[in-house]
Amino acid sequence: MVRLSLAVAAASTVRLRFFNLEPASSATLQARSFVFDAGLVRSLPGGGPVALHVGNHWCHGTERFLRLEIVQPVQCRFQRNGNAEEAHGPFSRIEAVDALLIADGEPFALLRGREWTCLRTQVAWPRVQFLIPPP
Repeated sequence: MVRLSLAVAAASTVRLRFFNLEPASSATLQARSFVFDAGLVRSLPGGGPVALHVGNHWCHGTERFLRLEIVQPVQCRFQRNGNAEEAHGPFSRIEAVDALLIADGEPFALLRGREWTCLRTQVAWPRVQFLIPPP
């Protein structure tokens, strides 16, 4: 019974991994979802900040990373005022290199100033959320 509960909990959380190739380093976080509020990454529930985009790096704790990734099925929701207004996916892989989000190998969104521009629709949004897709 405990194994089943752990498996269900793991399946309902998003794993976000920050990493550098050289020198090799990484940090992995888990949450129900992650919201990229302009250049600030928050974990939900709770909304606590976990990373900040500064220059061409993602800063997490005292470390700076060039890349981040989510390697599991996730849905992307662009938001304004806390409301999901544009949804995409599910995607099997999300990567961020500097301020460019890549979904399944294709450029998907770009952080310009304080907004994420969806490259599919050319609409700018203050937030983008990544969460497990509904069944």
